[in-house]
Amino acid sequence: MDVFVRGTDDDSVVTRVRDAFGNRSDRSSLGGTVSSNPTLDADGEQVRLYARAGDYTLWQRT
Repeated sequence: MDVFVRGTDDDSVVTRVRDAFGNRSDRSSLGGTVSSNPTLDADGEQVRLYARAGDYTLWQRT
């Protein structure tokens, strides 16, 4: 994951991924509505994004 931001509506999370060659993907929304600020966690070579959805389920993207 290269970058993540709250959407312009402040209810969504948008991500972009950079591959090994430095190319960035198009923006991708997690979909739905988030009820809190997203959190990043780095573990070795992976970065995980956690966000709590409007229905209080936990979303995760690696």
